[in-house]
Amino acid sequence: MEHIFTRKELDEKLTSVTSKTLGEVDVNDVFARAIDKPKITGIAGDVIEQSVLGYPADNKQEPDLIVDGVHTELKTTGLRKPKKHENSENDKDFIAKEGVSITAVSPENITSQEFENSYLWHKMEHMLFVFYHYDSYQVVPAYDYSKFKILGHHFYEFSDEDKEVIYNDWKIVRDKVEEIQKTSSNPKAEYPSLTKLRSELMYFDLAPKKSPRFRLKKDVANGIIGEFFDKKLEKLQRRITSYSQLDELLHHFTVLYNGKTLKEIATDLDVELPKAVNKNIVEQIITKFFGSEKQKLRQIDLFSKIGLIPKTIVLNPNGGRTEDMKFDKINFNEWFVDGEEYEDSYLYDFFYNHKFLFVIFKESKKDSPLLENQFVGFKRYSFTEEFLETELKPYYYELKRLISNNEIREEPVLYKTGEKKGQPIINPKGTMKTEINFPKSKDYKVFTRGSGVDSSKKPVVLNGVKMYAQYFWIKGKWIVDELENEKYI
Repeated sequence: MEHIFTRKELDEKLTSVTSKTLGEVDVNDVFARAIDKPKITGIAGDVIEQSVLGYPADNKQEPDLIVDGVHTELKTTGLRKPKKHENSENDKDFIAKEGVSITAVSPENITSQEFENSYLWHKMEHMLFVFYHYDSYQVVPAYDYSKFKILGHHFYEFSDEDKEVIYNDWKIVRDKVEEIQKTSSNPKAEYPSLTKLRSELMYFDLAPKKSPRFRLKKDVANGIIGEFFDKKLEKLQRRITSYSQLDELLHHFTVLYNGKTLKEIATDLDVELPKAVNKNIVEQIITKFFGSEKQKLRQIDLFSKIGLIPKTIVLNPNGGRTEDMKFDKINFNEWFVDGEEYEDSYLYDFFYNHKFLFVIFKESKKDSPLLENQFVGFKRYSFTEEFLETELKPYYYELKRLISNNEIREEPVLYKTGEKKGQPIINPKGTMKTEINFPKSKDYKVFTRGSGVDSSKKPVVLNGVKMYAQYFWIKGKWIVDELENEKYI
């Protein structure tokens, strides 16, 4: 059954429910079936469809609506604010709660389709988003969605450049399905392996494994949300719609600057060097090469959508690692949400849905200053599922165990050698040097380390224990060894 509306009708209906809760607009008692069912996938969308727009839900691989004669896909999407912006009144702080599922890959059909007539593009060519505020940092039962407010609606069409990216991603999946069908005696058993294509896709991941679906990555959803809230990101003048095009540009950078020092590259690209130079200057150099004055790749539309995170590696003169790799500051409230599984956690999402561009330099001599380090090249990398399961997961659950069991302890750091062996180390200001019993690098490849300059100022309190801001790190040697298997771009 077709659900036919005019744009004016939809604007009026959806504007009339904006700022109301899903429970307040549920005139058809959709939430009644959630009273004794703690989890109902898509219940917010059911309320919009059945109680606001007045039609029953269906699972067809066709767009939900016909709007002024145009097939239009409706997506009801939950937004939240990062914990650090929990009390912010700025709507621009809203981000997607999760990625946006579009449609099944449908291996039995995809190889006989052209992109313009594919299930995927039919769903994405014209879209209508209804946003609601998932106002909780805990996993809530289905009935509690009734408390969440509707934020607004947004008709959305992807740009021609976005369409080309989507086509390239779809073609990668289609070609892989075709390869499986030609080479496998049991193609159905091989289809779950499609999820491994995530390292090649710019806008999508494929989940779940058993029956892969095209799902817009959270970063792409954040771009759509940002547009709704008038959050501007810079558009590159260069057209980049595939990783092969991106790699061509990065390879050109390598041809120009291989063997050059960081200072020489900055000078050539007219990047002003601050008095106190740190590794952030490397990202600024990369953005300048792409024609932007922004200091961060995430401030550029394309790189924000594909979730590309640059990280600088400095090798010693012999090609080994010089230091461990520091990542983001830990927000413990955001990392450990009551009722949330590891696969839904911030940490898992960070490594699963982002790709990393490693910018590799080499010391000209041992412990040479950063500006004298020589550029070697780029390697693009996605962390493997093996890493997520065997390295990241144990670290996550050990942290969670310590916090849940109230076992966080502040312990003195002792001298390990010399006359004072076994005695506590005293800081210059006279306070005892301490550490928190978080996972350490001696036991884990992913580990936690605090950062601060004044032992009398420890802003984080956890289980009643004061501590420096905590960051998660990965062992530098592991990173370098892992990248040995990756070719330079």
